[in-house]
Amino acid sequence: MYSRNKVRNLFKTYVNDGVTYDFVIMSRFDNISIMPKINFKHLNKTVVYIDHMHLPKKMFPDNLIIMQQDTCIKWFDIYDKLDIILNNIELNEKVKSYNESIFINAEQLLFAKYLLEFDNLDDICYF
Repeated sequence: MYSRNKVRNLFKTYVNDGVTYDFVIMSRFDNISIMPKINFKHLNKTVVYIDHMHLPKKMFPDNLIIMQQDTCIKWFDIYDKLDIILNNIELNEKVKSYNESIFINAEQLLFAKYLLEFDNLDDICYF
């Protein structure tokens, strides 16, 4: 989470300087060889695309996430907000409502921080 937080901070400086992107991709370098072919022309810019590897569980695998730039900036300051994520009773209940738990690992933290910022999974598409 620390590295992704640093990437997010650097990315935010580019956005603040006026650079815009259609999509932002967060991926793990060790999964790049198994990345699916993606036709970006068919993607909805208001949706967050999450790999489906854990379905029917709702937690978010951290191997590939595609989102708009504002979502990335709002979501990926996880490291800076660990205390808030881990000690928020309301957030913990919201996570439990999806039959998930908050643990200190990437997948549960991604899931919890998304719910903290965006409240529900309405704009999530597992692919």
